[in-house]
Amino acid sequence: MKKTLLRFIALMSVLTGTVNPMGAQTVEELIEAAMAVDLSQVSFSNTVYTVDGIRYKLDETNKLARCCYFNRDNVAPEKFVIPQTITVSEQTYVVVSVEGNYSYMQSNTNEVVLPSTIREMTDYALYPFNTVKTFQIPENVEKIGKNLIGRDNVTVRFKGLTPPVFAGAPYSSNNKLKFYVPAASFRAYHLADYIANCCVIADVPDTGTVVTGRVSNGELGYVVVSDIQPEIRTYADVNRLIISSGTIDEQDWYAMRNMHNLVYLDLSGLSITEMPYGAL
Repeated sequence: MKKTLLRFIALMSVLTGTVNPMGAQTVEELIEAAMAVDLSQVSFSNTVYTVDGIRYKLDETNKLARCCYFNRDNVAPEKFVIPQTITVSEQTYVVVSVEGNYSYMQSNTNEVVLPSTIREMTDYALYPFNTVKTFQIPENVEKIGKNLIGRDNVTVRFKGLTPPVFAGAPYSSNNKLKFYVPAASFRAYHLADYIANCCVIADVPDTGTVVTGRVSNGELGYVVVSDIQPEIRTYADVNRLIISSGTIDEQDWYAMRNMHNLVYLDLSGLSITEMPYGAL
C-alpha cells in the first residue's frame, strides 16, 4: 500500500509539472539554472517547434527556449500569454527570449503577458502587436534589441531595477514612447543609452516632483536643480513641476522646454498674460 501511494505521488508530481518528466530536475531548478546561464553562451537552433500554437526555437544544451510568436497575421488570441516553460519531446525548456518580426501583425491582440523568465528581447520584439497600448517588461530582462515598438502613443512599464542594455533606439517612429520605471532607478533609466529621446517617468508620483516656492523671472531653472531637493540634479530628473507663485519669463519657458521627461505642469499659481512662441 505504501509503495502504491509513493508511485501515485511521483506520478502526480510529473503530471502537475513540479518535476521534469525525465526526472532530472524540478521546474523550479530548471528556471533557477536558466537565470544563471551566460546569455553570450546561448545559441538557439533554426529549427522551429510549435507548442500550443506558439512557435519556439530551442537551445538544447542549456534547456532554453526562444518564443518566435506566429508565422501569419492575426492568429494570436486577444490576450496573448507566453508561458515560463514548454515541453518538447518530454524535455522541459525555460522560455528566456522573445524574437520579434515586422512581417506579421497581430492586430486582434490587446494584451501581451511576458513571463518573469524572459531575459532578452530581440530586434522588433513587440513590433507585431500594433494595437496593444501598454506593455510590461519583466524584471529579469537584460538585453533589448532595436526597434522594440514601431508606433506612437504606447506606454512601456519596466519592472527591473537595472535598466536593460538597448542595442539601438527602442522605437521606429518620430515621437516619444512613455517609459514608466521603478522610482529607485529613475535616474539610471533616463541616463541609459538610447532612452534619452523617450519620456521616462517614475512609477511613484513623488519621485521627480518639484514644488517651487515663489519664483521670479529667470530663476526657475536654478530653483529646480537647487540643493533644496538633492534628488533633482538635472532637468531630466523632473517629471512633475508645480510653480506655487511668482512670475516667469522667456528664459524660464526655455528651461521647461528642456525638461523632456516632464509629464505634469501646474502653473495655476502664476498670473500669465501671454506665452512666447514655442513655449513648450
